[in-house]
Amino acid sequence: AGPEAVYAVSVTEQGHVTAYLPSASNNFNTILYSRLTCEQQSSQLSCNDNDAGAGSGEVITSWLEPGETLYIFVDTGGAAVGEYELSLDLSRGGVCGDVVPITVEGTRPVELQGRISSLANDANANGCGGVGEGPDAVFGFTFLESANYQLEIETTAFNSVAHARSSCEDPGSEIACDSPSASNNSTVSVPANAGQTSFLWVDSFDAQGGPYKVTVTH
Repeated sequence: AGPEAVYAVSVTEQGHVTAYLPSASNNFNTILYSRLTCEQQSSQLSCNDNDAGAGSGEVITSWLEPGETLYIFVDTGGAAVGEYELSLDLSRGGVCGDVVPITVEGTRPVELQGRISSLANDANANGCGGVGEGPDAVFGFTFLESANYQLEIETTAFNSVAHARSSCEDPGSEIACDSPSASNNSTVSVPANAGQTSFLWVDSFDAQGGPYKVTVTH
């Protein structure tokens, strides 16, 4: 219901575009969302609103192809406004040197959009029999609160495999994995201390890929 600022973000390379409003850099109740068409509400891709009052932090991610433009809205739920810092990142997320960086704040679910169609097979789920022969993307989650986090992959495009590590490059650091045979969706549980970073691989059982959504709850 309050005023907003809108940014038109265009990319020359494909990848996950991540927008982040850190709570440490704002003093009002922020809302963060994105659209493919600026004035078309139905084109909204993602939204995050922690609704934690002043200083709440939000993060969203969407996959873009070269030449596409994403409209990112920094909004507020009421009349209270102030200064903020918007952080933008472009990462393909295909390898550990280029992870999709996500900082998780607050108690509301965080929903992240992505695509693995054009990525390669760079990791497998050791604890689930080595499955995950298809394309994959890796997220680096930094959790600002100590909790047990649920990371769920939802997709209708491929048979997903979720596996999480404490060290991105080390397969032996795998925390959990999930590869259900009766569902395309998969979920892992990751215990984390405040400030800890864990890595989630959004993987495919076979050569198929496509769009997906990752939901983070705790």
